[in-house]
Formats: sequence, C-alpha cells, structure tokens
Amino acid sequence: MGWGNWRPRFNFGHLKVQSKVSVFLTMIIIVTYLFYCLTGYCESLPRPLYDQQSLRGKVHTVDGPVHLSQSHRAGAQWNISVLRELPLSNGLESLWQESEDATNQRPPGNRAQTMESSSSSNITVSNNFGTKEFPQAIIIGVKKGGTRALLEFLRIHPDVRAVGAEPHFFDRFYDKGLEWYRSLMPRTLEGQITMEKTPSYFVTWEAPRRVHAMSRHTRLIVVVRDPVTRAVSDYAQTLSKTPGLPSFQALAFKNGTASSSSSSSSSLRGVVDTSWSAVRIGVYAKHLEAWLATSRWGASCL
Repeated sequence: MGWGNWRPRFNFGHLKVQSKVSVFLTMIIIVTYLFYCLTGYCESLPRPLYDQQSLRGKVHTVDGPVHLSQSHRAGAQWNISVLRELPLSNGLESLWQESEDATNQRPPGNRAQTMESSSSSNITVSNNFGTKEFPQAIIIGVKKGGTRALLEFLRIHPDVRAVGAEPHFFDRFYDKGLEWYRSLMPRTLEGQITMEKTPSYFVTWEAPRRVHAMSRHTRLIVVVRDPVTRAVSDYAQTLSKTPGLPSFQALAFKNGTASSSSSSSSSLRGVVDTSWSAVRIGVYAKHLEAWLATSRWGASCL
C-alpha cells in the first residue's frame, strides 16, 4: 500500500517538471521569433535622412565628399562612378532632377555662372544625358493667342523638348549673351528638337535681327487670333492684376470717341487707338513685315 501510494506521486512530480521545461522552451522560442520579426521590420524601414544626405554628398563632389548645398554653390562635378551604381528610378534620375531644380531656382545671373563652372569641369554641357542646344523652333506670338496651349500639345511628342517658362532673351535679357540663353534650354538627345515660347518677341523690333544672328535656320511659329477677341482677353488679364484700370472703350478708342455723341466729334467716332498695347499687338501685318523683312525668314515662318 505504501509503495503504491508513493509511486503515483513520484510520476506526477516528474510530469510537473517536464511541463515546466516545455513552457520555458516555448517561451524562448516565442521571444526569439518576436525578436527576429522586429529585426526584419526595422531593416525594411527607409534609411535615415543622414544616410541619404551622405549618398548625395558622395555624388556631388569637387575634391571629396561635399554637402549637397555646398556642392550646388560651388558648381561641383558629378561623381559618375557613384551614379552608375544607383537604380535609374530611385537614384540617378531623382538626383539629377534635384540638381536641375536647384539650378532653376537661382537668379538668371547665378544660372549663367553655374553653366560656366560646369563647362570647365569633367561634365560639360555635353554628357550622357544629352546636350543643351539653341532652339530649332520658337513660338514668337501672339500674346493671348493660345501659345501656351500649342506648346503643351507639342511637348507631348517624345521628340520635342521645350522650356517651361518664357526666357524673354531676345527682348529683355539679350545682354546676358547666347551662352546664358543656351543654359536655359533642356537637354536633348540626338533626333530631338528644342523649343521655346515668348509671345512678346512678335512685337519687339530688335527680335528679328537678334534671332537671325543666332541662327538663320530657326523656325518661327506665329499663332494669331481674332484681334478684337484677343484685345478683350488681353484687357481682362491686365484688369485682373490692376483693378483700377479704365474701361476697355476708354482705352481702345482715341479721346473716348466711341462714346461721344456730339456732332463735332462724329467724324472721329470709332477711331481706334493703336498706341494701346492690347490693340497694337493685333495689328499683325505691321509686325509680320518686320519679321519677313529679315533675310530668309520668309521660308521659316509658320
């Protein structure tokens, strides 16, 4: 009897020890698995910002790793060996666009200096990303004639590259030189054409001669619109910026002859004031004569 009672208690104790060991091992396995999962999750997170800055510091170098903002100010050259190791979508393309955006945010004078410094480095105007060329086609006008819409439709074509903003080189910034003008152009590959749009060229008397001096083979694109509708659209745009502007009739007609009812002014009634810019732009024949008078433009105007 005593031996029989003692043995079941001994077996029960043995099972109790085994259950404790099993629970302990199970907890170790669970903790290890959780640690493994957390480690994998941390590795999948994006790298810290300082790692990205370190990468950009290696890409933009002069005589060693330089901070990104310093490299832009110094006109640093590109580290091609690092760029080639990066995936195009995540590395090279984004970094190159970052450099372009930083350059475009500078004043025109600083952009020209950047162009000069880059041309003296290992990476000049001509590189693996294409070349910056003078425009082969220019939309010269007219203002409020649909030039922006035309440019955007043309840019859909993969072989057309165009400047987004209006350069105003041939009417405002001609003294900055042709190299400054070319530095504003987008890079193009072989077979692509470069375009730009500045409607004010159409009414600038010096523009035909200046464009002709740059290249006699540049194609000129002129978009015309009903001159009255164009003048009203021009006036509406100006009025939105200058609320206190006189009425359209007061500006479009000389001495208010459109609203005059006296017999003494009946002979002058309806005389259009062509000195007002909104009307002057619409005198297309007058401005086209200046462009066609320049040698060889007759075959280049579209």
